[in-house]
Amino acid sequence: IRTYSDMRAFEELYTAFQEPIFRFLLGKLPERQDAQDLTNEVFLAAWQYLQKQVVGNVSGYLFTVARAKIADHYRKRTPVVEENVEDHAETLQDQKAAKVADVLDSKSELDTIKEALLTLHTEYREILALRYFDEMEISEIAKALGKSVGAVSVSIHRAKAAPQTAIRNNFRSS
Repeated sequence: IRTYSDMRAFEELYTAFQEPIFRFLLGKLPERQDAQDLTNEVFLAAWQYLQKQVVGNVSGYLFTVARAKIADHYRKRTPVVEENVEDHAETLQDQKAAKVADVLDSKSELDTIKEALLTLHTEYREILALRYFDEMEISEIAKALGKSVGAVSVSIHRAKAAPQTAIRNNFRSS
């Protein structure tokens, strides 16, 4: 994508990856507008970088840039805005918990599940989000994260098992 004629290649790249990158960012940011803005920033950075460099794994590169943009976004925020982010995160957790509560009979079970999910390692939460919220294939997740398909499969299995183990342990100790 080093010449003007490569504009078509970049348009195809944008068409293929705009929606997955946006969904990824939307899952990490409290506001839809922030996700839209950062999606644009990711592709602007990609355009500028690809003018000078060749990238072997474009998907992995784009998701890496997206993660960096998220980190930059949160670093730039003021403390007041961070409180709003925390409030929004709590609201989202409560909304998700409300859906789970429809299935569960007691509040104590719900609290146990919430605690178990919050104990997940950030990598596990990210992999589960890509797999089940963004509906990405394991091979796509592997490319995006720069990992092997096997490593991603194992991480998904472990991420799904971790809350169950924590819940079982909690109920045994009750």
